[in-house]
This record gives sequence, C-alpha cells and structure tokens, in this order.
Amino acid sequence: MNLVETSALFRRIVALTTGLIGCYITFLIIKAPVLAIISSINPSRDIPTAVYGKIDAPEFQYKKLTNADSQYILNTKNGRLPTDFPSMLPVFRLRQPLFSYEAGKNAQKTGGILGYYDDTFRSLTNDQVYTWEDSTFNSRLYINTKTREINLNLPLFGKGDYYTAGKLTSTVATEQARNMLTAAGRFSDMYYSGIAKTYMGKFVGGEIRPVDFDYETQIVRVDFYRNFATFPIMGPDPYKGLLHVWVGIPNDPKYKQLVFPKVEVYQWELVDKEKDQDATYPIIPVSLAWEEVAQNRGVLSGILPKDGNPFESYVPIRVDKILINKIYLAYYDSPKLQKYLQPIYVFEGNYTTVGSSAGQITLYYPAISGDYVLPVEDSTITTPITAK
Repeated sequence: MNLVETSALFRRIVALTTGLIGCYITFLIIKAPVLAIISSINPSRDIPTAVYGKIDAPEFQYKKLTNADSQYILNTKNGRLPTDFPSMLPVFRLRQPLFSYEAGKNAQKTGGILGYYDDTFRSLTNDQVYTWEDSTFNSRLYINTKTREINLNLPLFGKGDYYTAGKLTSTVATEQARNMLTAAGRFSDMYYSGIAKTYMGKFVGGEIRPVDFDYETQIVRVDFYRNFATFPIMGPDPYKGLLHVWVGIPNDPKYKQLVFPKVEVYQWELVDKEKDQDATYPIIPVSLAWEEVAQNRGVLSGILPKDGNPFESYVPIRVDKILINKIYLAYYDSPKLQKYLQPIYVFEGNYTTVGSSAGQITLYYPAISGDYVLPVEDSTITTPITAK
C-alpha cells in the first residue's frame, strides 16, 4: 500500500469515527425527549398506583445496645449489594376490628382451651378485654374480644417439679401449639404456609436453660412465622413469632393451665390480597437503605447471642462490628394492629464484640419511598428516606 492509499484510508477512518461520535451525541440529546413522548403515548405499566395515598410509616421496636459506635461491613457472597430487587411492591390492607355478638362467647371458649374457666374469670374492661387470674400459679390471661389478641403469662420460676422431662419433643410441641391455635381460631392459611421455630429447655435452679436432647426437655418454645408468596412476614423481633407459645407436659393432668404457660397471639388478616396486588408503591434503591444502615440509622430489631438463652428477655449488650451477610425484602407486621402490611428491607448478619462471644443480628429499614409516607411524629417510628 503506497502513501496515497494510506492517506485515503486514514481519512475514511477519521470520517467514520467522527460520524459515530456525532450519532452518539445526538442520541444522548434526543433520548430523554423521545422516551417521554413514547411514555405519554403508551404509559408504562411499571408506574406505582399508590391507590391508598400516603400511608403510615411502620412502627418498629428497637433493641438497645450499650454502645453507639458499631462498625458495619458489607459481607455478602460477592461483596456487593443485591441487584435483583423490584422497583415497586404492593401494599396490603389489614382487616380492622368489627363488632361481633359472638366475641365474648369465643373468648370464653378460648379461655377454656387454655385451662381458664368461670372460677378464674375476673373482669371485662371497657376495652372489651376479658381477664382471668389463677391464684394457684399466679397467672393472668387477657383476651381482647375486638382485636382477638391473646396474652397469657404464667411465671415459671421454680416450677420445674410440675413438669415431666423426656416426654416432649419439638415435633410434638409444635403440633400441640398448632392444634391449640387452630381450635382457638388463630391459625390462618398463611401460617400453614409458613415455618415454625422451636427451642427446647429444662429447669435448672428454678430457671429454664436451653437443651439439645429430648430426654432432658421439659418446656418447648414454639414461634410461628408467616410467608406471603416469596416474601417472609417479619414481626418487630425477627427471632420471635407473632404466634408465640410455650408448651409443657404437667405431671398432674388436672393442671391444664400448665400445658401452655405462655402465649402471645397477634394474628391480623388481609382484606383482599388479590385486589391489593394492584396497590403498588415505589421501593427505594437498596443502596440508599444500606447507606442509612451503615450510618447507624437502621432499626436494630433482633440480636441473638451465640450463648444466649431464648427463654430469657433481651438485655442490652455491646456490639463492636456487624457483618451484613444477607439483604432481602420482607413485609412488616406488628403486635399493634396497623392499617397496612408494607415492605421493608431486612439486613441479616453476625456481630462480634471484643472479649465476648459473637451472635446473629438483624436490622430493618423502611422500603417505601418517603414521598408516599405520612409525616412521622412518634419517636419509635423510623422516618422513611425519599428515593433520590
């Protein structure tokens, strides 16, 4: 190839390159207007409907720490944030309490299932709460006839002699708890599609300590969790179900109230899950949620020390480093009846503390953009961030 041919080829390459660059710049200039025109002619189906307008922010419950300088580290399998989250999700209405002539009768039936009868019935308050008190074991049972909440507490300290060891397994306890809740009308289809988590325990020096073997077991704690489609439904404490039952086998069958010494039931029903599929709201990018969590502005909802006792209440601890291993979307439910079941981000991982054992940890963050959430006044509610 001579010099003249080389020069002509070079000029053609320069002209072609210049033309391509010009086309690319023109594309960038007209891209937005053209897409806007197309969108106006054929609107996208991916636009949130927000049919319920601005909704209430989720009311979380915070776990306290003894320090405020925890370090957050993203520790997912690939070291990156997930990229497969939707840009919007539906919000579901929760059925609000309705007056029922059968409510009192049903409450008394439930009391009988738990071993509480007319001789221990104490009062009916103006809030439609039935109360039973058993002086034998100093226990109290509350049943709200409007919301159908159940709260039963029988102090168990020093009562090991009343319970048989070795006759109760996790499977048997789960079945007993499920049967009791079903008989009381508190076990919906969504719980049948969920999971149950159990903890076995025995009495040691008056207290209950966790055990691993059936032959030692005297008490089993059972927590039921719901799923909605592919999304789990999370309560304020991810390690405690909104259907929470302790099961034991008393030595003397006449003590029926000892079979379920502790019960907490908060079961809310959806109004119309099929219709509400169209009530979609925009989800903030996971990067924004992670940015808030990493700046210690997330909701520390659950801590499970490796050497902790699931039969005891949480006591604030020190957490130095938090490794977030998994991030996913879930729906948030609460012991306090809300208007809507709405999505949240869940950050799961492990924590470490200098000079102490590690454990599991979970944080929440609101997923719906703050533009679609009512102003927050209550200090127990995290202000949702607005998508940028």
